Amino acid sequence: MNTKVMIIVGISAVIVAMLIYCLFIKHESGKQDIVSFLRLPITEEQILGKEIRAGSNGSTNLILYVERNTHLERYPLIDKALYEGSSEYDNLVTLINEHNMSVDEVEIRTYFVEYSIRESLFTWLVTPSIPVYIITGNSSTTIIYTTIPKGVVLPRDYRA
Repeated sequence: MNTKVMIIVGISAVIVAMLIYCLFIKHESGKQDIVSFLRLPITEEQILGKEIRAGSNGSTNLILYVERNTHLERYPLIDKALYEGSSEYDNLVTLINEHNMSVDEVEIRTYFVEYSIRESLFTWLVTPSIPVYIITGNSSTTIIYTTIPKGVVLPRDYRA
């Protein structure tokens, strides 16, 4: 009888340990660095600096500065005229002006990323595609700008 109880306790402990790993630890391990999180074709060493700003509605504005000679030209250029008047365009213009660049001279490329937001213990919500802007201008760095929605778990080094 004592052996049966020990076996049941052992199996229960293994099941609880696997549940804890799957629910809490495994989720964090898939996003170990910002490069894989944003799906960028660069290395972590190419990031020269970062800024994390609080955005509206609990979102986070993430700005990365990378070396100019990175291979980010594969993304399509956006037509800046289509964005004029939007709040995102105003954010981009402010960012460009802060770095002594001219809006007319910069190239803005974009691509889209989807994130998972944990709603409850067992359910996840996939966000709609969120744009990541790559701004290349007359400086030695390239600026990568995106807005991370509330609820998306950033890698530890990039949390506000």
